Amino acid sequence: MKRIMGLDVGTRRVGVALSDPLRLFARPFTTFPFTTPERLVADVLEIAGREDVDLVIIGCPGEAGGPEREPARLARRIRALLEQHAVACRLIDESYSSREAEAVIRAHGKRRRAYKEKVDQIAAALILKRYLDSLQERTI
Repeated sequence: MKRIMGLDVGTRRVGVALSDPLRLFARPFTTFPFTTPERLVADVLEIAGREDVDLVIIGCPGEAGGPEREPARLARRIRALLEQHAVACRLIDESYSSREAEAVIRAHGKRRRAYKEKVDQIAAALILKRYLDSLQERTI
């Protein structure tokens, strides 16, 4: 099986996580700066090719009612761009993933400031883990 990639897209940085080939575990992988959606897609395509990825899970803020906000529009734009390159994508609610990542870092006695790039990677891993867990629930 191929790997699955998880993305936590922010206005400054993008956190990336990868599954193992059996799609059981999510691990933080890398962080890169966000400049444009097109550059992000190029970076994702490069990683996907190198790491044997066939599905990208993109964190999308879940908004209850009201108009769609910029982070959700950005996630949808990235999905559309990746799909133009024949990359399978899914959006998944990423509400509070960065806060959860910060809590993980604090639980290990680390300071957020020193680990700000790790926050994005851990958030991406949490987003990917939610998706992987949903796959496991369907098979039980």
